Amino acid sequence: MNLKHLLLLPVVAFGLQACVSLNLKATLPPQTYYSLDKETITPTCQGILENIKLETTVLSPYDAKDLLVINSDGEVNSIDSIKWVDLPKNMLRNLVVKLALNNCIHISTQASYSEKLDTLRLYVNDMHLVVTNASEVRDNPNLEKEYSSRIFLAYDLLSPNGVRLKSGVVLTTSKDKNPVYALQDALKSGALKVIGQVKSYNDEVKKDSKTKEDKSIPKAKI
Repeated sequence: MNLKHLLLLPVVAFGLQACVSLNLKATLPPQTYYSLDKETITPTCQGILENIKLETTVLSPYDAKDLLVINSDGEVNSIDSIKWVDLPKNMLRNLVVKLALNNCIHISTQASYSEKLDTLRLYVNDMHLVVTNASEVRDNPNLEKEYSSRIFLAYDLLSPNGVRLKSGVVLTTSKDKNPVYALQDALKSGALKVIGQVKSYNDEVKKDSKTKEDKSIPKAKI
């Protein structure tokens, strides 16, 4: 091999690499990024807000940027054209912070361990999609898919000392032809139910505290 051929090798290698990159881009489907959190903050509260900490956990493999679809045989596939912009546990945290603030509860995202606050722990154990008209789509590929989402959410409200104050599970579903909307709606519905339980507990604590205060005040003698 002469010197001329040796000099041409890097050029040929670069050209082949460029062709491979272009071919990969041409074959990959276009991707659109979405967020599970589409909530806006619209606080209308007055006075001092309730203050709590928040911890969120999303079970693997749902805590990934892929949208997972499960068929009737248990086979799991992802929708290649759609990705989450962030991990679901982070988007869930942002969603709950906004929903809580809209319900007069402030979540301290940067609270230190020394702060004596109740802690809300959220666990997403199931977050997937099912094509409800899969058999029809199989017979007619031109038919638009319809999705059903399912969110299984468990929660614990803990005292600063780790005592469980309240706990429960929430199961929500939603249907839509857009898989993203189906998951967004189901997750928001579940998060709202949890926030409602926390608010209900706090209201009961306030009510009991007020009753005890009233009983401790001595009645005036007539």
